[in-house]
Amino acid sequence: MECRRPGISYEINRNDILENMQGNRNPFIDNPAFATSIWGGPQAEDRFGNTSTPTPVTDILINEIDSDTPGVDSMEFIELYDGGTGNTALDGMVVVLYNGSGDQSYAAFDLTGYTTNAEGYFVLGNEDVPNVSVVFPGNTLQNGADAVALYTGSATDFPNGTPVTTTNLMDAIVYDTDDSDDEGLLVLLNPGQSQVNEAGGGDKDNHSLQRMPTVRVEPGIPLRTLRRRLPREQQTGE
Repeated sequence: MECRRPGISYEINRNDILENMQGNRNPFIDNPAFATSIWGGPQAEDRFGNTSTPTPVTDILINEIDSDTPGVDSMEFIELYDGGTGNTALDGMVVVLYNGSGDQSYAAFDLTGYTTNAEGYFVLGNEDVPNVSVVFPGNTLQNGADAVALYTGSATDFPNGTPVTTTNLMDAIVYDTDDSDDEGLLVLLNPGQSQVNEAGGGDKDNHSLQRMPTVRVEPGIPLRTLRRRLPREQQTGE
């Protein structure tokens, strides 16, 4: 005998009957989106029509990226940081990757439903990166001149080929591996900030770009080239 989940109309009708009998309703039947708001996960149907993008917190920053790794680039990652608050919801945020060849987007990753870990970190990267939360294929991150940007919005706002924009921009890094500055991407940065070079230390395969290796990050502090390390979640003694 096959068991099927009752249809939506059945559940709503049952909810109406129980309300007449008990005097209360199951709010998760009325609007399944309440479950997403409380417990996270994939966005459930919003039957109340509140389809606007959630308002995200504003203190999430791009803390580290590694676009050029040894071999076939199977350890690429992007690390976000909430300043140490921990368990911060990333609802209403999207990470967008820009290709300096044409200054257009080539990937976008929704963060709704995710949170930073207890120490405040969140990692997007290749499947071999330990504790990665959002996985993208190896050799995805372009090596420069290119950019990673964090926005308020969703991936649907940034289909591939979207021109560079500063609308709803939260943070960004423009980087390269011994490439010339890309003026079309530099508009993502604050005045006076510069493109950063992952090869600046002479070992691009084993170096990454880190904003602040050991202390709280603050807006406006540029990333710099440092010896590559695993995402902060994998470190001990820090």
